[in-house]
Amino acid sequence: MVKTTYIRHRTVLLAILLIISSLLAVSSSAQVVPPTFVACGTMSASTANAVPGLPTGWLQNDIFLLFVESANQPAGIAPVGGWAEVTNSPQGTGATGGTSATALEVFWKRAGASEVSPSVGARGNHTIATVCAFRGVITTGNPWDVTNGGVEATSDTSLSATGNTTTVADALVVIATTNHIDGNTTSRYSSWANTGLASVVERFDEGRNTGNGGGIGVTTGEKASAGAYGITTATLSASGVKAFMAIALKPEPPPANQITVGTTLTQPLYVVEGNTAVVMGAFTFISSASAATVNSIKISEKGTVNANANLINAKLYAQQESTCTFAGSTQIGTTQSFSAADEATFGLLELSVGTLTQQCVFVVLDVSASAGALNNIEIEITAAGDIAATGGTITGTFPVQISGSTVIRADAGTIMSTEIDFDWAAGQTSWGKAIWSTTETEGDIKLRIYYTTATACDTIIPDSALPGNSAGFDVLQSPLSIDSLNPSTYNRICLQATLIAGTNAAPTLNQWAITWGAPAGGYVVSGTYISSPFNAGTPSAFTVIEWNWSKTNPACSSCAIRLQIQTAPDAGDAPGAWTPTWAGPEGNDGDETDYFTLSTGEMIHKDHNGNQWVRYRTTLDGDGVDTPVLEEIRIFYHSQI
Repeated sequence: MVKTTYIRHRTVLLAILLIISSLLAVSSSAQVVPPTFVACGTMSASTANAVPGLPTGWLQNDIFLLFVESANQPAGIAPVGGWAEVTNSPQGTGATGGTSATALEVFWKRAGASEVSPSVGARGNHTIATVCAFRGVITTGNPWDVTNGGVEATSDTSLSATGNTTTVADALVVIATTNHIDGNTTSRYSSWANTGLASVVERFDEGRNTGNGGGIGVTTGEKASAGAYGITTATLSASGVKAFMAIALKPEPPPANQITVGTTLTQPLYVVEGNTAVVMGAFTFISSASAATVNSIKISEKGTVNANANLINAKLYAQQESTCTFAGSTQIGTTQSFSAADEATFGLLELSVGTLTQQCVFVVLDVSASAGALNNIEIEITAAGDIAATGGTITGTFPVQISGSTVIRADAGTIMSTEIDFDWAAGQTSWGKAIWSTTETEGDIKLRIYYTTATACDTIIPDSALPGNSAGFDVLQSPLSIDSLNPSTYNRICLQATLIAGTNAAPTLNQWAITWGAPAGGYVVSGTYISSPFNAGTPSAFTVIEWNWSKTNPACSSCAIRLQIQTAPDAGDAPGAWTPTWAGPEGNDGDETDYFTLSTGEMIHKDHNGNQWVRYRTTLDGDGVDTPVLEEIRIFYHSQI
């Protein structure tokens, strides 16, 4: 799973923002149709080798049929390059090389990516040849179902080519005939007919006077169902003896029935601990060619919540409809619990999947009262193998994830920032302000300030030092002056936010920050800040770093921001040893002299690949009067597992 993480801080020079966030970035029915005629190429006639042209518009996997006429002098030798003779070829009548003789040979080839015209070896008195192309023919093995042939030794103006019996539906029957008539013409046959075939159409009709002369005619007809078709008749413009063949081309079978898995609806933006029967969206199933049955589905939860302990009474409900709407649909399978691997398998479903209307499968579950505020829920089917079905194969873009991420909130909860040390800002004599912003469409957020006595931020600052602190401050009181706090007593402080949910929504803490008191000139010229570590979750490749920033005065030419990073492996829910030096785009070269300076994005050196934790150090440069403002930092990465 690809993740995009950004570590989001807003700060002014020597003002530290403490929020770190991560975001997850990341039919129709098939049926058989008969093969189709594409085109025939130019005829070649010669007393030596014949080289007929290939048809225009041919494509790879088309079937070429090469028809060869001679004075009943068939060679039985296919052209080089993969050509093979069709069963029941050749057919011939008349004295070898005589003036009243003809023969028909048929060769075939499945077109490759590149093809050249075949060279047909000399047959004796003359060799006449043409190539026709057909599309939608089966792409493996011999292209025909059945073939047959015959001759008419009596010279006359009528053709009566023997029929045959097909064993497959939707065949295209190709009837080819040759004659011994001497003369250059492009119209020797007419009035083609066969009552057992549909769409009987002449495809090729030419003659030549080379040697004793001869000609070739080709027509096609469709046989929708397997079975017998009778004789094919045609009229010739002059009397001649004739040879003929019929070749029933097999259609390409439809693709195997596929059950396509998708999603619809969106997970709710949030749920409250203790909510029951929460609809988490739906998966969709539809077949491509025929009905199928889904027998079991394994659902995975990929968020931060412990699904095994805190997502209970998981159920699937199904409803066949074009637009999925959960309205008390029928439960399928039995109620399940998530395993230690945060997976829930629903068996014995017997869910029928058709080709016209999708099956909507809704995921419904309960959230325990101890699910953990600010954890999130992400529901997916991870792989095609997580679905068992009969009558079709599973396809889709896996993992198939229901859109959205659901945040768990408590009716009341607290968030504590990391510890802020007064000594980080050299030369300062006082604290400055506490700054924060919120979205409180419903509910309320109170801000309080703590300080360190024995452990990090273990004690609330008393009202005697910061009036109103025990009750908490509302966002309308931001920015809150804290310059009265004695830095000797309150040397290390933290911000704490208490969030109280409304009836239908929870408030959001957008950002918070602490500043130091500015010197007489306004700001110090330069300062640095080291972020808290961020856990990517798995060994990862860190790829790009970018950020948004501004200036307190756009005209400040000295205002600039420079960044460096360190990475570390995992050491049991904590970073292992950090890379030995702070690094910029040149990687871990040990000198700490290079910085990321392009806010629009710079590549992170591959030296950091394989680590799981990342932190950054930012250097902010100003002019003493104005300062750069770091709005947001984004570090992109993807898992290497």
